[in-house]
Amino acid sequence: MVPSLPPSSRSRRAPRLTRRLATGLLGGLLLVAPGCGDGPAPPAPAEMLWETPELPWPWAMEVGGRAVDEEVLRGFLDGEWADYAAAESVAADGVMAALDGFCADPEARFGFLVGDVLLLWEGERRFPVLDKDEFDAFRSRMEAAAGSAMEALRLRLGEEALERFVQRRFRLDRTLDELVGELAEPTEAELLEAYRAATDGIELPEGAVGPTFEEMEPRLRRDLLRQRRVDAGFAWIAAAREGVLARVTRPDGRILDVPAP
Repeated sequence: MVPSLPPSSRSRRAPRLTRRLATGLLGGLLLVAPGCGDGPAPPAPAEMLWETPELPWPWAMEVGGRAVDEEVLRGFLDGEWADYAAAESVAADGVMAALDGFCADPEARFGFLVGDVLLLWEGERRFPVLDKDEFDAFRSRMEAAAGSAMEALRLRLGEEALERFVQRRFRLDRTLDELVGELAEPTEAELLEAYRAATDGIELPEGAVGPTFEEMEPRLRRDLLRQRRVDAGFAWIAAAREGVLARVTRPDGRILDVPAP
């Protein structure tokens, strides 16, 4: 098995973020929807040992004074709540009481979403109209990669909501392309450093030979380019969040302030 490029400290945050992109972004919404990706589709409720109690609604959120689309907010909160309710074993009759713990740290709970929403709006600003051929090709690639999980998502969201989700994904992809811009291709020195980092400490059976640089070079190049896209997205979000206040309204009417970094 060819080892992959070790993640940087910044990329280690990505898995939590990208899972949340059922709304659709870099840090929590646009990249991947719950249940979408490699591996089998999530089990049907009848197969689950414990069913997550439903999150009370409605919630509302404003970022910089602008309302966040309910579909985006619900997609984020559904995933966050499922994780929290499972970890805390929240019972159906204890949901309202559990909201205090769920919202105990507004920045930790909603800070990622604020950045995601700002990036989503930037994508809408840059690409108000989508090229049909490019979008259709993107959707085909996404469906091929997601496999059965895409069909599960269609059944859960419905066709119209799924279309909007894929549009958010497409805008994110195009926006990251522009943010990365004309970055130089990885240099030979960078590729060699990545090769050494990926192969250091590999224990091989006696007589076995590890992967050569030439064998790993295409994979290393892809990993480095992918990391540059992630870094460009995080850098844009960090700058965009400066001075931006957010406010979340819970179902019981209580208001949570998410401070600017």
